[in-house]
This record gives sequence, structure tokens and C-alpha cells, in this order.
Amino acid sequence: MVATLSGVIVALGEDLAANGVTEDELTRARQPALTSLRQALRTNASWLNSVLRRPQEKPGVLDHPRARLADTEAITTAELAALAKQDLDAARFSRVTILPAGLR
Repeated sequence: MVATLSGVIVALGEDLAANGVTEDELTRARQPALTSLRQALRTNASWLNSVLRRPQEKPGVLDHPRARLADTEAITTAELAALAKQDLDAARFSRVTILPAGLR
């Protein structure tokens, strides 16, 4: 089972490196993230827990939530394809398998 899962992960990485992602795949992955980011911008909890904790120490932290939304919207399939080619090359893969003592 572990070898099968490892093989699937490697195959997915190789496929992404060779073919990139489609616009549909990017949209389906990005939409939930954008929804969460928009919702976080509207809630007090998000602002209080992550943004307003340290604005005196790091004034730029006030702009980060708004920038994250624009940054996420700006991601392109071409950028993802370039990153996949760079980082998901099969020659760069490392495999580490950690199993409970009883499954060795």
C-alpha cells in the first residue's frame, strides 16, 4: 500500500512537471481559497487573531490580508507550470517512509 501511494505521488509530480495544470484545475483549486480569504477579511476574529496582534512591531502586517487576496487571484497556469518544472523534477524527489513498528 505504501509503495503504491508513493508511486502515485511521484507520478502526479511528474505529470505536473511535464504538463502543468489546466485553467479548470487552477480555478477549482483557487475558488475555495479565495472564498476563505474573502470571508476572513469580513470577520473580526481573523483581524484580531492574525492582523491586529502586532501592527506596532510590523506595520506592514496590516496590508498582508488584502495583498493575499490579490496575490491568489493573480496566480497563472504559466507560473504554476514553471514552478512544477523547477521543483517537481523526478531527479529531485526524495522518498522517506515512516511506518509504525508493527508494520515493518
